[in-house]
Amino acid sequence: MTPSLSLCCLCNMYCVDIPNQTTSVAEDRANKPNRPIPSRLLSLRGAYIHWAFSWTLSPVMTWIFVGAWAAFDFMWLEMWILFCYVYPKPSPWFFWNEFAAIANFAISRLVNICVYQGVPELSVGVGLDIIVLCWVMSTIHLQEFHDIQGDRISGRRTLPLVLGPVGRTRLRIATAIFICCGGMWVLASAFGFVDFYLTHVLPLTSLLHCSRP
Repeated sequence: MTPSLSLCCLCNMYCVDIPNQTTSVAEDRANKPNRPIPSRLLSLRGAYIHWAFSWTLSPVMTWIFVGAWAAFDFMWLEMWILFCYVYPKPSPWFFWNEFAAIANFAISRLVNICVYQGVPELSVGVGLDIIVLCWVMSTIHLQEFHDIQGDRISGRRTLPLVLGPVGRTRLRIATAIFICCGGMWVLASAFGFVDFYLTHVLPLTSLLHCSRP
């Protein structure tokens, strides 16, 4: 891993995580009480200071060590997070799927810029990232099933809450089938080691998901 890629990965992880922690305190008290703010390791005011400094310094560092295009991509990601977490903060359930998918796309392109600088032949075209974007948008709601209580407390209208108990069961089964079929499709395609990985992980994920009560 190149130094520029390591830097971008660290900056990305923190710059995406700190807004989530700062704006989801009520939810974290129910679902993740060991996080810094609910456990009183970090005050809410301190979290906002961390947010401001990290969002100011990270694009500048990315510009210096990686380049202007990477910094532009980083700032575009920050604007998308502001739109979703601060203002206008859309509430429809499907918007959380879109947020995760588009954020993942922006991060993937940023990583690709760093990889291209070090090893140009490993650069990945935008087509693969679009496929992953569609995949994330179709399956990201899986992570919301274990956050139902916290989402209810925070007033976030995620898909599992909208559907209710019966709808949640049907959605989990449908998503598991979709993931399993996707894995088998990749197996049939047999494009390389990435697809080999997916064909093992995706069916296993679907089986584990169905086995949960």
